[in-house]
Amino acid sequence: MALKIACLVCINLLLIFGDSSVRGQDFTVITETEHVNSGKIVGRSRTIFHAGEAYDQVTGLGEITIYQPGRQQFTIFSAARNLATTISFNDIVANQREFDRQILSHVEQLERRGSRETLQKAAELKFQLLPEFQENFDAKKNELSMTSEYYSYVVKTEPNLQPQIVRSYLRYADWTKQYNALLDPASIFPAPRLLVNQVLRKRGAMPLTVSLKHPGKNSLHLQSRHQIRWKLTDQDRAAIVFWQRFLAKPDLKWVTFQEFQAAVRPAGDE
Repeated sequence: MALKIACLVCINLLLIFGDSSVRGQDFTVITETEHVNSGKIVGRSRTIFHAGEAYDQVTGLGEITIYQPGRQQFTIFSAARNLATTISFNDIVANQREFDRQILSHVEQLERRGSRETLQKAAELKFQLLPEFQENFDAKKNELSMTSEYYSYVVKTEPNLQPQIVRSYLRYADWTKQYNALLDPASIFPAPRLLVNQVLRKRGAMPLTVSLKHPGKNSLHLQSRHQIRWKLTDQDRAAIVFWQRFLAKPDLKWVTFQEFQAAVRPAGDE
């Protein structure tokens, strides 16, 4: 029964925390993600929070993703391809529900095989569906630790911020994690990070550095560093104006989410 409940964890968290937007202070988050073992930077992005929405630009991807909680959707567009699409929060939840169902079926198959290797794999998949961490918060360092046998997080935080800013950012982080899992099903499932976000929300803390470790044979260790700018620059504002005007173009081609992915993902945008 516990595992069946696990399939609903991500959905329940999103329904609780994914409600209408809070129009708080405008700010920008610059994120850099490093594969610590190799020292390689594997991702850079700029996310501009403005008027209750968030404009996400990943370096090198050639797409803009707009988080629109008031409309309960993401809008995604590629200027190079003159294409745009939307995906609703409801569709993201439905896709996650189906993915969880498939993983549950796979777990049952692994357990029936009964070998040490397949049982270990089944246990790790169960954890990703219904994570349980040991939680510790170091008040002197403003550092949250969430540890487990499988995945562990260490989060350095910025405390004492306006509650609506923390809520707004973590709501964005919840939905973005779920959306990114849809784009890359091979990535870590959303539930562990959503649980970390839930604890941050409870503490009213904003993540500044997030380290993720996996103790397995591949020894995964990723670290994301968030630089927060509490005022929009002229460049940020100009970018928002450009993107809004682009979306209003009469010749912009709107397609389904599946058509957009088929057009953009195989080759990618430079």
